Amino acid sequence: MGSKAVRVLYLKGKGFSLTYSAIIVLLEIIMDIFPGYTLAFMAGAQALYKEKFVLGSTLLLITLTFTSLYLTLLFIVKKGLFQSFWLSFLISLVKVGVRASSVLF
Repeated sequence: MGSKAVRVLYLKGKGFSLTYSAIIVLLEIIMDIFPGYTLAFMAGAQALYKEKFVLGSTLLLITLTFTSLYLTLLFIVKKGLFQSFWLSFLISLVKVGVRASSVLF
């Protein structure tokens, strides 16, 4: 997750807005984990079909929960509601970490 924050900071430094940078990074995260969620969803459906109800419902519950979480976060960032405090706080933490690592090494 730290590399994603560095990428947001890099895009912000290149002149992109904070919201646009966050959307690009969130879309990248979603595209990285979407195949895994798809496979987990298919495995949950297959387990329900094979009458393994505990395993199937657990897989589907976890898959749908995290997919809805990421999509909700994407829409919140798209509307510009997330950028005010938390993203600025995250970027300031990354700046402090970059400064500390440049001093140490």
